[in-house]
Amino acid sequence: ETRWTFWLLTAGISTTLGAAVPTGYNIGVINAPANFIKAWCNETIFETYGTVFTEGNLETFWSAVVSIFLIGGVIGSLGGAWVADRLGRKRSFLLCGFLLFVGGVCFQFCQTLSSVELLMAGRFIVGLAAGLTTSTVPMYLTELAPLGLRGALGVFCSMGVTGGVVVGQVISLEEIFGTEEHWQFALSFYVILVVIFFVPYLWLPESPKYLFVIRRRHDEAVNELKRIAGKKVRDEYVREQIDAMRRECTPENDEDSCEDGRAKKPKERTIWSVLTDRTLLLPLVLVCALQGGQQLSGINAVFFYSVSIFESVGLSSTDAKFANLGAGCLNLFVAFFSPILMAKFNRRFLALTSCAMCALFLFCLTFIVFFIDDVEWFSYASIVAILLYILFYQIGLGPIPYFIGSELFEVGPRPAAMAMGSLASWGCNFIVAMLFTTLQSAWGAFVFLPFAFTCVGLTVLLRMYLPETRGKHISQIVPLVAKGFSSKPLESGWTLQLVALGAITSLGVSIPVGYQIGVINAPSEYIKRWSNETITRNYQVQLTDGALRAIVASIISIALIGGVIGSLQGAYLADRYGRKKSFLCCALLLTSGALCFLFCRAASSVELLLLGRLLVGLSCGLTTGVIPMYLAEVSPIKLRGAMGVLCPLGLTAGVVVAQVISLEQVLGTEQHWHYALSCYAVLNLFCYAFYFWIPESPKYLYSVKGDQAGSLRAIRKLFGRHTIGDDYIKLQMECTNSSNGQSPPDEAQPQANRSLCSVIRDPTLTLPLVLVCVLQGGQQLSGINAVFFYSVSIFESVGFSSTAAKLANLGVGCLNLFVSLFGPLLMARCNRRTLCLLSCSACAIIFSGLDPFPFLLDQSFSILDHAQQQWRWGAYPPGDAISLLGWLFPLCKVYGLSTATEQSTGHRNGYTTVKPLYAVLFENVLQCANHACVLVLITDRNLCLCLRLKMSSELEKGNNKTV
Repeated sequence: ETRWTFWLLTAGISTTLGAAVPTGYNIGVINAPANFIKAWCNETIFETYGTVFTEGNLETFWSAVVSIFLIGGVIGSLGGAWVADRLGRKRSFLLCGFLLFVGGVCFQFCQTLSSVELLMAGRFIVGLAAGLTTSTVPMYLTELAPLGLRGALGVFCSMGVTGGVVVGQVISLEEIFGTEEHWQFALSFYVILVVIFFVPYLWLPESPKYLFVIRRRHDEAVNELKRIAGKKVRDEYVREQIDAMRRECTPENDEDSCEDGRAKKPKERTIWSVLTDRTLLLPLVLVCALQGGQQLSGINAVFFYSVSIFESVGLSSTDAKFANLGAGCLNLFVAFFSPILMAKFNRRFLALTSCAMCALFLFCLTFIVFFIDDVEWFSYASIVAILLYILFYQIGLGPIPYFIGSELFEVGPRPAAMAMGSLASWGCNFIVAMLFTTLQSAWGAFVFLPFAFTCVGLTVLLRMYLPETRGKHISQIVPLVAKGFSSKPLESGWTLQLVALGAITSLGVSIPVGYQIGVINAPSEYIKRWSNETITRNYQVQLTDGALRAIVASIISIALIGGVIGSLQGAYLADRYGRKKSFLCCALLLTSGALCFLFCRAASSVELLLLGRLLVGLSCGLTTGVIPMYLAEVSPIKLRGAMGVLCPLGLTAGVVVAQVISLEQVLGTEQHWHYALSCYAVLNLFCYAFYFWIPESPKYLYSVKGDQAGSLRAIRKLFGRHTIGDDYIKLQMECTNSSNGQSPPDEAQPQANRSLCSVIRDPTLTLPLVLVCVLQGGQQLSGINAVFFYSVSIFESVGFSSTAAKLANLGVGCLNLFVSLFGPLLMARCNRRTLCLLSCSACAIIFSGLDPFPFLLDQSFSILDHAQQQWRWGAYPPGDAISLLGWLFPLCKVYGLSTATEQSTGHRNGYTTVKPLYAVLFENVLQCANHACVLVLITDRNLCLCLRLKMSSELEKGNNKTV
């Protein structure tokens, strides 16, 4: 199963160097001599047709010369299925070589014959060969390979394409053949490889599976199998392989026919028959998504940008091109380890790791390239991001898509599936080639974002549906994907209905609530000015600065008051009307608030603005109290945490979306701020559109309403008739009656609604109530808002302009969102207690570590007051002290403590702000005992006692007056 034999190595090397490398060669060779070829085309067309191309016409013609290769790739992919079944896998390889040879001849003689048409024909013919190669060669190699070497041999094609690109770049350098006199030799040089490595063609084996299953030549299949396996093969191995091939017989090739060597040839599977076969829907989607996603993952965009990035660190244009070639060599170097990776690691793990890390580094590259002119060392950071992206791309996204179709499909539909995958690859390559230059000129650094989102979507798809194929026979894999998108075994409990419910609640209310939290800051100056003008016009009252600040503070804080009221009413609404209707109430309040924002300016009504803020505040409080409860109640136990974090995930996403929408470049202007406040209402449509489709909480129906039949209907709607639904029913019935020690009755009795006062007075609920309140309150007191406030000044300290620092702060918010995307996975895999303790302790340690930084950065440390030095260094304030900064930032504004920050040019000179702020906190707010009390909430009691004693001893040594 894992032994390399002579014919396996010969077939792998011949197909790689004879077809795969020339395919990659034609991708990489055309760029360097482009200017020489364009000049020759212009001269030849004038001499032949008497037509002079303008610059625009010449660029269009050159685009046609380049892109006709991709069109040939698409057509070649479509023909791959027919060729592989009609001619066989081995003859398909021969056809690839013949087309490559003909294309090379066209390139060689096009300049001699002064024929642009011959150049175009050559590009089209090698495009046909490229499409045919990527759709048939990986299939040929994986069918030759034994089970243990299937992945290692399958990546030979992708490794050859990668190597061909590098060879093409080297040969087309001006120092070799990339000159005005020799560019035709650069285009046709690969023919030498084709001729040399097609010499052993006559002795190469045909695919035994093709002969046995498709052509029914059993004796030939057995002979080829023995020849591939070598002289030392045992009869038991041959019998096992024959049995395995017999199990691959499809309905068109039934087993009875397969056992009869004289049977007629079966009907071949066409592309249309594969597309209409519902049992092949999911594997076909996976193959096309992987092959198309490989091109949409941004690898070409990264290589395009890398030249300018290398130039930004001081390299000349020529040196930057050589550095770009070095990046390609890194890509090839990593590709050489692909056979080892495929043999040692699971396909699923490598694909998920590759997609997720590519998405991460593309987001980083977007951020870095956008600010590359503002920060000196970002040029070097961009190089690191590029190299890491290439590294992770090549361990999964690079090699796996080429051969994964051979592991997901049986022999019959395999050629059509591989052809469709290759079609998706070349089609997406064509789309990128046509649109990238336009998007790059329009979006700049943000051109990486579509590729990053493609990687994220691909990660989600593979995480949910890609089965592990390493070491498994095709007969074990096919049943796992035979039922389409319903075929994924519900080991985790996820169903399409459950995922859809989480998406609807997040998009319908959670993201709009987070949007309202983040949208109000950027356009606040415009709102203040409009409020002043409107009040003056409506009431003939001229507001003082203090009164105007009070009005703006009311506009901002009335949403918080609404949040408090909404939280108090959440319990009543959830019990009286149900979780589902409470969700609808949240959406209605948000829509009403959006209408108030939309028309407040047209109506010249500050009162309408205040009403809108109050309504969205009510919805915020109701959402944070009801939606997590609703999602947790509809989930099975193992998914309760993963579903529960969808609400905070939506809040985080909403804040980031709001920061983007409220930028001055979007809607954060004096004329459009009311649109910025109200545009979230579009997302409420998800709530209204799917409201009647989503189910009520089964636990609410059973426990509160006593409606057992309704609870069963809701469960069936969520889970269908699957065992996890049955387990869910039993569990919830047992839990409902466990408190009374009763067995589940035939008809459940509703529980009495618990009021807020009854819950507060119940001693059995005191501890969980304290824990809930402490965690939710501590979340706001943990300092996250203070960190975001300080991050702007920190970015300014490293050389960012004010605008760039705000955008960088937005990037930090995007990082916060990106990490929160892993929340469901963490909740499903890790204990809540571990995560809480780790998060709180780490935040406290980081805050304590950050506390001395102003001293280390400030140059006037020696003149600080001695008593303040003792306080700061003797008792580092933990996270609770720093978190109170968020509450006291408005106080700082009132007392003028922010003046130094506004005047300072960097964080290093901003200590004058920190000093009086800490003085206010020290004298009026914080007591040392408070630190020890809050530490109880974030660590175990023994560690707390040690820290507390250490703090007390250090404070006594410092003769602190407060102690």
